[in-house]
Amino acid sequence: MDPSRRALLQALAAVGAGAATGCTPVYSASRLGPATPPQVLGPFHPHGATLATCYPPTPNNDLATVAGQAPAEGLRLYLRGTLRDGEASVPGATVEIWQTCHRGRYAHPDDEYGRRIPRDPGFQYYGTCTTDADGRYLFRSVMPRRYPAGFPGDRAWWRPPHVHFRVRVDGERRLTTQVYFRDPSDLENSWNHVAAQDADRLLAGLPEDRRDELICELAEATADDELAAALVADPMPTDGDDGPWGVARSGVFDLRIDRPSAGEILYPEVPAGHPRSSGRKTC
Repeated sequence: MDPSRRALLQALAAVGAGAATGCTPVYSASRLGPATPPQVLGPFHPHGATLATCYPPTPNNDLATVAGQAPAEGLRLYLRGTLRDGEASVPGATVEIWQTCHRGRYAHPDDEYGRRIPRDPGFQYYGTCTTDADGRYLFRSVMPRRYPAGFPGDRAWWRPPHVHFRVRVDGERRLTTQVYFRDPSDLENSWNHVAAQDADRLLAGLPEDRRDELICELAEATADDELAAALVADPMPTDGDDGPWGVARSGVFDLRIDRPSAGEILYPEVPAGHPRSSGRKTC
């Protein structure tokens, strides 16, 4: 077995064992400060040549729109929140997100599972937003889909729908995490989210009392969500989103950063030995 593959399997097995037996999880409480809990970067972060060739040339905060293409398929999703450092809001920060389309495919060429799924040309898959003077950000996207995690021929579990977040302040990476969802206004949909989250080995790597910090509660989007586009640095069109996919959803996910203490790794991006571009979907 490839040593890097073995190392990752061992790391994931340790997460599962910790969740089942009460052992210290991957991100122990002693390593977590008051910041939003971290999550791994994952192998499908757009960067370098991949970003230049597989994604729209000018990413923005409206992932549901690509110039010259039909609107993205899938249930519209508004995500907004405020970035804070301690109690102070953080203006001018860069917030990146990336995710699957509504069918469960990433745009990254190493997404081995997603290659069999048709790409949605109207979806950006990756977006950026600059926080405004009050530290606020807003994205319009579509609801991502769950997908099997693990390796080709060895899909160990299903990852729940999630969106990857990365925050940079003055060019310095300050937070890498993921957001998950619950939908109290749609009990069947919410149950599906929770069931997948309960089985997710990466979410289980956090102390149980910190996991809810990565759960975003959704509700039906209102006119206020569309008007909120005017509050952020990168405005988007507000053409109304209710359509064949259902009523647009909205959620607030506030982000908090802090300054890591010397010697602490508050924002690990990948487990030791993780094959960053292996095509093996793990996160």
